[in-house]
Amino acid sequence: MTLGGVKRVTQLLSTLLASHDHKVVVVTGPIRKDEYVLDKTVNRLVLPNFFQDIYNLTKIAEQQFDVVIFQNNWQPRLLRAYKHYVDNGMKVIAIDHSVYLNLHYKNLHKIRTDNSLDLQISNLRHENLPVANALVCLSSFDQFIWKQLGVKARFIPNPTTFTNAPIDKRPPIIINVGRLIDKDKQALLAIKAMKQLHEMNNESILKMIGPFDHQLQQAAAGSPFIQLLGFQSNVQEHMRNASVLMMTSQYEGYPMVVVEAISQGIPVVSFALKYLAINKCGVVQVPKRDTLKMAEEINKLLSNETLRQVKATLAQKCLDEMNSEVLPKWNDLLDKVVNNKEIDFKDEVDQQFVENVLVDEMKGIRQMAEQTQKQNKVERSKKVKTIKRQFIKRKK
Repeated sequence: MTLGGVKRVTQLLSTLLASHDHKVVVVTGPIRKDEYVLDKTVNRLVLPNFFQDIYNLTKIAEQQFDVVIFQNNWQPRLLRAYKHYVDNGMKVIAIDHSVYLNLHYKNLHKIRTDNSLDLQISNLRHENLPVANALVCLSSFDQFIWKQLGVKARFIPNPTTFTNAPIDKRPPIIINVGRLIDKDKQALLAIKAMKQLHEMNNESILKMIGPFDHQLQQAAAGSPFIQLLGFQSNVQEHMRNASVLMMTSQYEGYPMVVVEAISQGIPVVSFALKYLAINKCGVVQVPKRDTLKMAEEINKLLSNETLRQVKATLAQKCLDEMNSEVLPKWNDLLDKVVNNKEIDFKDEVDQQFVENVLVDEMKGIRQMAEQTQKQNKVERSKKVKTIKRQFIKRKK
């Protein structure tokens, strides 16, 4: 239960189910200080040697679970456990916390390597997810794809507990939140977009919250309107004092930062991720890596407070509707799994939509791969020049 997105969802989902007459036991490794606290209504089973004990069904069987929900579908040892549990008469629901194309975004070059860990994980997911009694995924797009692969998939949004903030006039502050050091967050593009935005609106300020590195510091140097704030415990306070959330991610599953931003009364402008379920809540999408278009769309919101507030209000209403669907969908799924009912949920998107998204995303992946190759070539060239200079100095 250490801090992290999956652990946070575990905390929220267990609380939601326990508060509605489900007996919930969260199975974890040893208790640590830096972890989310479970609600009093939720029990906890601690396994000292988690990955070994998870295969020892004695402790699990003692709990007499009606169903076991696995939260991590990227850990090989847990993926292999699905069949072990099902073969021993247990019901298994897996939750996928990322988009189907995740591995392709992260390591395109490794996917093509026969012995890569990413390829092994990809194969394990395709082998073991069909074994589970059901898979919960975070978008209708992913539900459609997994169903084509023989998986009993069901889209259910993540539960959230954010309290909606008032929609009011805000200063021209843009906020960008995340692990800025992760390449998939593309924080450098946020800085580039902000510099373009500042030429349109010289009162605008970008606050970037999350761990950053020297490269980001260099990129922001000389631009006082770009503030690298690092880790902040009071993110919602910053959001309540901002006008727009800028999201520059290459990919997301169910971005809680977007959900949190909407709850705090700020619209979202993002690079196009057409598969995201949260898009229907008014997320403004611009072409991938198009920082100028990003700047223009943000400036429209900064320049028209009425428009900004209307978008924020509609987004909050939409989010409330999505949240209201979470418990009924989980109750329905649990009933079907526990009582051996047929699991074949209706597609919420059509094949044409999925094909269009795949075309767009694969195009983006190719562009990303080409960009990475160019960057690597430049870095190699710099290293060669540095080595040559050092060699010449030693020779002298």
